[in-house]
Amino acid sequence: RVYFLLSLPQAYLYPVYLVWPQILWMLMPFLIIFLYLIINYFFKNKILRYLNISHTVLALVVVLVGYTKNVEYKIEKLLALDSEMYFGNYGRAKQLADEYKLESTVGAYFHNLINAHLGLLADDFLEVNQTGPQGLFLQVDNRQNYMTILFSNELYYFLGDVNGSQHSALLGMIFAPNEYTSRLLRRLVHINIINGEYALAQKYIDLLKQTLFHREWAARMEQYLYNEELCNNTLWISQKRKLVPDSKILRRPNDFEKSMHLLLDKCDNENALNYLLCYYLLNKDIESFARIYFTSNAQKTNRIPHVYQQALLIYYINNQHLEIWKNLNIDKNVMVNFEKYTQVFEENRGRGDNLMPEFGNTYWFYYHYANVQIR
Repeated sequence: RVYFLLSLPQAYLYPVYLVWPQILWMLMPFLIIFLYLIINYFFKNKILRYLNISHTVLALVVVLVGYTKNVEYKIEKLLALDSEMYFGNYGRAKQLADEYKLESTVGAYFHNLINAHLGLLADDFLEVNQTGPQGLFLQVDNRQNYMTILFSNELYYFLGDVNGSQHSALLGMIFAPNEYTSRLLRRLVHINIINGEYALAQKYIDLLKQTLFHREWAARMEQYLYNEELCNNTLWISQKRKLVPDSKILRRPNDFEKSMHLLLDKCDNENALNYLLCYYLLNKDIESFARIYFTSNAQKTNRIPHVYQQALLIYYINNQHLEIWKNLNIDKNVMVNFEKYTQVFEENRGRGDNLMPEFGNTYWFYYHYANVQIR
């Protein structure tokens, strides 16, 4: 206790961090049972009948009060999304995200990541409450808890930045309860097999082989160690290896822009491209968005997501002289809505009240009225 600077209650309850009101609620059922046994010993059967009823009512009250006061519905919903993502049930995760409509940074993060897995990042981008660029990339810093750090590694792994994923996974391990989580150990095994760091992968496999529920999985992973032929013929390894950046350039943690550029320098990473474009949109950096858009494969597709078209129209207002507009396929309905939006905007002298009902889910409305921290 002295060495770890624990209080007396913490010394008994570690690693469960509770305050005294929570401790009393946890002890309440045991106190009720103890009281029941005492009365049962001293009183007759008639009193016991009433005691049984009162005991049942009291127990129900304790359960209901404890439930309503301690259950975090938002956290439960986030964990439900994370669970479906973990098992690859992206369709089910999409249904839950649309149902929950979580208005938070982590909620936006999961919504965007689910849509990215389904190839719908840009298409459904403004159908959720975007909270700024931090809703695309979760910050990993001293203001976050270990659950947020755990979640943050999923995007890096999906995009192919396995070193960024490893950074978040290691931090998640450090700050997790008891500095251990089998889920992140499994992720670290995957990452080090992809990177060809087989000795390090073996260390994590050995840890997992000591567990009850992951030992079989860990034993299966051993077949990939030092077996390049098998690795090259295994889809989840070979696909990720194609995406891992070759550059030796160092980047700071949370430098999301640099991370996306490094991925794009390696190959035509469509997911990284869409994340970078959306990152610029949420930062309201239209110039950078247009520069990347017109110099990448995004302009070569026949179908331009509406959010991109809306952003390009904003860019067009200040760059009408550029030749690029001749070959740009802007939907006629988007043009009509833009003219209508501009008209209502000017008639109301920039007030957004009358624009919200019809244009609240457009990028034009976000660009003019969203109050976000620009990064």
